[in-house]
Amino acid sequence: MADAIPARSWIRRISLVVMSAVFACRGALGFAGKTSMASPGSDSATFVRLDRRVYSPLCLLLAAGSIVVALGS
Repeated sequence: MADAIPARSWIRRISLVVMSAVFACRGALGFAGKTSMASPGSDSATFVRLDRRVYSPLCLLLAAGSIVVALGS
């Protein structure tokens, strides 16, 4: 599965680390209630509630998963 997209291993590893950093920043901004810094206009009460309960934890899980894959490859 790792070879589904042909790329050099160092390119794949750097891409996964960058992707992990983006997801981690998004998750941290969501938990801090500062998502509007990255996405202006996302400050409705419903979105903020869902952001803290669903979207931010999901982003942090995706960040953790991608860093595990990056370190394992």
